[in-house]
Amino acid sequence: MSLQQLTPDKFFYSNDGKVFTSIEELYRGLKEMSEETFLYHVNKEKNDFYNWIKFVVNYDSFAKSIQKVKTRSGFLRKAKEFVSA
Repeated sequence: MSLQQLTPDKFFYSNDGKVFTSIEELYRGLKEMSEETFLYHVNKEKNDFYNWIKFVVNYDSFAKSIQKVKTRSGFLRKAKEFVSA
């Protein structure tokens, strides 16, 4: 699935310095992302990936599918389903 082009003000800036410009890039980045970085962005207080996908990228159905996912492997599975569709 080819997704919209985002402008730099809409990119996802990870706390480890990586920048994601699309869900496809986020999916590839999640494969290499440390557990520490993942847990910085997804924990019981927040879900930065959900917020970015829902409110910035505006993919409501995908956002809803990952809203309660709290593990990197779970995110990878859902993201793979999305980018392979």
